[in-house]
Amino acid sequence: TGRFLYGTINLTGGVNTFTTNGGASLSPQGNTIIAGTEEPVRAQFLSDGSAMFFYTTTFARLMSYTINSTTGLPTAVSNLSVNAGSLLIHPNQSYLYATDTASGGIRLYRINANRSLTLINYYTGIGGVGYDNGCFERGGRFLFLTKANATGVIQIVKINDDMSPTLVSSLTTGGNLVECTTSIDS
Repeated sequence: TGRFLYGTINLTGGVNTFTTNGGASLSPQGNTIIAGTEEPVRAQFLSDGSAMFFYTTTFARLMSYTINSTTGLPTAVSNLSVNAGSLLIHPNQSYLYATDTASGGIRLYRINANRSLTLINYYTGIGGVGYDNGCFERGGRFLFLTKANATGVIQIVKINDDMSPTLVSSLTTGGNLVECTTSIDS
């Protein structure tokens, strides 16, 4: 519903939660500190219509949280030790793809009923190292991964019927490409 704003807490491995008050102001709700973790650098939200869930990554951990619908405060569900960069939730909301910041591979996770994550497989040969972001086309058949560097790169990845990724092609954009999104067809 957009009632809460989340921000990472520098050098603490935590998440600050604020109430948005209709957008006119922010009220602190509190923070969630996960001992022994770094600050989250990427985040993805998932709503199944009855509850909200939050996934974050540092460069050494992948965390999943449930969100209290009244206070907005997150509670950790899983804490995986993994080298993850971008987090991308498939449009069917049953799978999460995490890019590897070191090798350029992709980890595929099943999102369980309690919103914890189960590793299905690790895929190499997707090309590039440390993707900055990505987005799915609306039907979830293709994933576009972006890399910010001197030339800018978009990797086009096909999502197969078994949800495994296959690199289809690569496009050099000629610029420092960080974010991407796809349009919503009417």
